[in-house]
Formats: sequence, C-alpha cells, structure tokens
Amino acid sequence: MPKTVTLRLEDGVYEEFRQAAEAENRPISNLIETAALNHLHEQQFVDDVEVAAPRVANDQLWFHHPEMQARIAKAEEDFASGRATRTTTPQQAQEFLDGLKKSRPQRSRSGGGPTSRHG
Repeated sequence: MPKTVTLRLEDGVYEEFRQAAEAENRPISNLIETAALNHLHEQQFVDDVEVAAPRVANDQLWFHHPEMQARIAKAEEDFASGRATRTTTPQQAQEFLDGLKKSRPQRSRSGGGPTSRHG
C-alpha cells in the first residue's frame, strides 16, 4: 500500500522539481520517487570490477598495467640475485648507460625502417 511522505524543500529546489516534472508531463512525487530509486540502485549495484579495482590516479595507471608489473617483478628478481650494477654518482650512471649503447649492435635502418616522403 502506498505511503505518504512529507518533504520540505527550499523554493528553488521545489521549482527545479516542478519544471522537470512538467517537462516530462508527470507529477512531482513521481519524479522524486523515480530519481531517488535510480540513485539508490546506482549506489547498491556497483560493478564487481569497480568494487575490486583500487582507486588509482589516471597519471599512475601505467604502473598497474600487467606488462609493467611483470617488468618490475623481473627487475626486483634481478636485484635480489645480484644481477645489477650500482653507481654512486650521476656521471658513473651516464658512463654505464653510454657503455650499454656501445656494446649493443646497431640496428639497420634500411629495409623495414621508416621512409621519408617526397611530395
């Protein structure tokens, strides 16, 4: 059986409800009831993924990508097993990185590389 609820609204809020109800050609009570139920359902029935997913800032999503997590795990494994090079100054770090560049074979740009456009 329907129940009656008394609701006190500021004039501006009432006017918003009145205009919205009038635009949809229905009573204010129906508009408020529908809006309240929709809000409750949205709050109660949250997607399972949304519940399980941690709240992560957009600029940090890359860190939580499975590929990045695998690379981090591999790096931690390398550190734990002693497969790491430690430097103590920025200059040492730069020299180490430069040495890596020199020891890698250079890739050929002919064949599959980017081409220039003439036009």
